[in-house]
Amino acid sequence: MKKSKLSRFIRFCSIIVFSIWVIHITGINYDLSNSNSAISATPSVLNTVHTPSKKPKPPTTASPEASLNVLMEKLNLTAIGANSGGSSGGQINEISCWSVGNCVIGGAYYFGPLGGGNTAFLAQETNGQWGQAFLVPTTANFSSYLQGDDYSDATWVDCPAKGYCSVGGSYNDNLNAICESCYTNAFVVNEVKGKWYGAIAVPGVHALNQGDGADLEVGTCLSVGTCEIGGTYTDNSGNTQLYTDSEKNGIWQIAKPLGDYNGSNSTSFNTMQCSTPQRCEATGTYGYNNFVAILKNGRWRFVSSK
Repeated sequence: MKKSKLSRFIRFCSIIVFSIWVIHITGINYDLSNSNSAISATPSVLNTVHTPSKKPKPPTTASPEASLNVLMEKLNLTAIGANSGGSSGGQINEISCWSVGNCVIGGAYYFGPLGGGNTAFLAQETNGQWGQAFLVPTTANFSSYLQGDDYSDATWVDCPAKGYCSVGGSYNDNLNAICESCYTNAFVVNEVKGKWYGAIAVPGVHALNQGDGADLEVGTCLSVGTCEIGGTYTDNSGNTQLYTDSEKNGIWQIAKPLGDYNGSNSTSFNTMQCSTPQRCEATGTYGYNNFVAILKNGRWRFVSSK
């Protein structure tokens, strides 16, 4: 008899525990202290339909054009002779950074006061702050080429370390022009230990360039004082040809031709990268064909052209 009562008691307790568990998971609220209390159902967590919150709007950013205008204003190109009018007075061609917030840019601006053409400029960012633009440094006998009112343009910048940069581009070589104001040549300029030295003509390009047109298109510096560049020149038949040049231990070597194209179609470099001082690759167009060229053991050669 006692066993039967104990069994009923255990069964009763089990029912109570189960009922409380059901009330809990279904969200039914019931005041056990008041037997006359009404049972009210509230939405269970399991049954609640959650409305996804709206995704936060991304922060508003300025358009590229607006950002360029702001940067151009910071560079203060008018202080070195540019036309006023924000970005309309100049353009940025290339940028190289050796760490976050520390970069050098190169480009050209319209030299308004003398009514001439583009003039190359550089500017440096230090710890996230851009300084005023400045003219490409030159030697005394070279200043009329890069700092005059004719034409010059900084098209390549590479800074492998703080205080060490190489910059290149093109300029009008009026003194040696075959036709008036049509002769362009290539230049390079180096920054060493934070000091900019005077620009020079790329050695050897003047001798190759017999048809009024040379420039510097691509380049890469594997380390301080070790760089490769590539560009084009025009031969005496009017054909556009390719050249390459190397900087070794801070000294630019004599430029050498790459290939011998005979035709009037486009010939140019597109990219250049180096994995070691003796191994580089470059791509571009050679007439109707695309090409890949490699530098191996000090010599550039085509490996494909199709």
